[in-house]
Amino acid sequence: MAASAGGSPEPDRSPRGSEDGRRWTPRTVGGWVYLGVLVIDAVGLLLALAGAWRVGVAVLGASLLLAAVARLLLRGRDAGMLAVRHWAIDAALLAITGGVVLALAATVPGR
Repeated sequence: MAASAGGSPEPDRSPRGSEDGRRWTPRTVGGWVYLGVLVIDAVGLLLALAGAWRVGVAVLGASLLLAAVARLLLRGRDAGMLAVRHWAIDAALLAITGGVVLALAATVPGR
């Protein structure tokens, strides 16, 4: 940060993750999978908001299962933002949550 004429520091306006001003992109396969899961989640939420809530919730559950499979396959530094804890704990929590969400989508009575 550079100091302005008033003496207070001026905030850095460059994009995060790059020192040469380029846009930030994921550096790992897991980062790309994470972004893909977020896109799938956005589609699921849009479907749920549009009225097809059962399909939207099922898409959300499926995206969690996709993240679980990716976490199982990608170890170490390749997992990127999918890695929060130990790989087995991450995969188990994602799979359990995805399975429960899919089960709810299938069993909650409709109108």
